[in-house]
Amino acid sequence: MKRTLAVVLGLCVFAFLSSSLRAENRQFLLYEDFTDFLTAAIPPDWAVEDANADGYTWEAVEWGGVRGGPAARYFSNPDAAADDWLIPPALPLESGVDYTVDLHARVTDSDQPHLLQIVVGTSPGTGDTVLDLPPIASTTPTRYTDNLPGVVPGEYYVQFRTVTPADRLALYLSRIIVSEPEENLEVVLQLDADVYEPDDPNVFAAGDEIPLLVFVRNNGPDPVTLNGRLDVADENDISAVLAYRITGPDGSLVPFEGRIAAPLRRPRDFKETPSGEFVFKFDNLNAGFFDLSAPGDYSVQAVYTNIHQPETGTAWRGVLVSEPSTFTIE
Repeated sequence: MKRTLAVVLGLCVFAFLSSSLRAENRQFLLYEDFTDFLTAAIPPDWAVEDANADGYTWEAVEWGGVRGGPAARYFSNPDAAADDWLIPPALPLESGVDYTVDLHARVTDSDQPHLLQIVVGTSPGTGDTVLDLPPIASTTPTRYTDNLPGVVPGEYYVQFRTVTPADRLALYLSRIIVSEPEENLEVVLQLDADVYEPDDPNVFAAGDEIPLLVFVRNNGPDPVTLNGRLDVADENDISAVLAYRITGPDGSLVPFEGRIAAPLRRPRDFKETPSGEFVFKFDNLNAGFFDLSAPGDYSVQAVYTNIHQPETGTAWRGVLVSEPSTFTIE
């Protein structure tokens, strides 16, 4: 299908005016999955504190985390309770902001649960316990997420302290995220049966091409470096940059059926995006990754996630979710 620049810009303006910022849009202030090294390692700007000086404390291991990947592991002392801190670098926090902490945790034995606290302080190894996680008893990586309480503006350490009783085998932490709402970026999905007639109903026959446009727009005042390599993959794979969240006629999510090997990132993937500009992708929703053969009404959202960084400098990290678009399979 031929598309002119005027059509592209017209679609972008239409989609921008018809969308609104979503509560799911989050910027990652901290993201760590312990995978940026040839072997698993605690990052050099993190700290580990063995507060009870028993020789048992956090270490990096190459397995035990999300999807079998690296993790930070605490292996318990058979004779003494834990008091061990995993400490990321300090973060600048403001009052009145909805900060969220998100992590995956698992243990070796479900009959030997571990205890984990989130402690926020102005110096490493001290502070107030703001969250007591429920006892961690799952042997598969399980997501835990909660809001951080309000703070006085300043630099804070969001720390992970285990106080597990003695002789409980191992606790594993992976995919640790601290995030805040993102208000300057949005992802928009524009789906049209006829790109030249955007008001026509989106009605397709089974097997038809379902053309769409996805773009990530910078609505803020300052330039932002975005990952413009919009490869489509499963939303559950956080290393994916673009995913589609499709709800079928029965109200359930349509599973992603592809098997995608994430390519290595290239310097040209990352684009400095000035205010008012965007990165974009034309695509076909019916390209074989989803079974869209059942007749009925569907909705689709674009999910843009970036955890990747360029070789030099930094890129925006976080997740954006579009407003839903609807279509019908006859």
